[in-house]
Amino acid sequence: MTLDIRILEVLVSRICHDLISPIFAVSNGAELVADMGGVTSGADDAFDLIRTSAVAASIKLQAFRLAYGAGGSEWHVSMDDVQKTFADLIGLEPRYKSEWSLAGANLPQPLPRGLPKLAMLSLMWAMESLPKGGLVRISAINANGFALLIEAIGNGATLREGTVDAFSGTLAADALTPKTVHAAATGHYAASYGIKVVPATPAPDTVSFTLSAS
Repeated sequence: MTLDIRILEVLVSRICHDLISPIFAVSNGAELVADMGGVTSGADDAFDLIRTSAVAASIKLQAFRLAYGAGGSEWHVSMDDVQKTFADLIGLEPRYKSEWSLAGANLPQPLPRGLPKLAMLSLMWAMESLPKGGLVRISAINANGFALLIEAIGNGATLREGTVDAFSGTLAADALTPKTVHAAATGHYAASYGIKVVPATPAPDTVSFTLSAS
């Protein structure tokens, strides 16, 4: 119970950290419009700031909802939903690119419950594994049973220190930080939904995550 509470606390800190910048920019934009006396021909920059920041906040909220909320475990959620949500999220960061190679894959129907959630969590973890940006690629493995393979490929790609221990549950609760709590949450969700997630570093500058139903 202590560990669960700690995860929730640090997770909230992480979400607030990620959302505060665009929301703060929205506030600044609104104040700028007010200082200019309302809507005028010179308010274009302010409204651009409001619009782009609000869009960024909305995209992150959608990603967090799918990854951390109950939505990602509902039966009607598909891998197409994950693809759209992740494409929007990664589109906020010009250093990253994504490659989706599930067209024609023999996806099990229905999908194992929680698979979309764990896919989104792993895709976000893959982004975190690319400190200098790079490619996040998802494909299917159909040999010896279905599995998803997510790869993070780029200069310096690595599993951040502490994330594997956090994922496996061997990192003490009071040692969790906003940098490791995502991995801890991924581990807990994987165990809860019976989805096996295997993080690995199969080659230099490459991190992989293999997902399969237990």
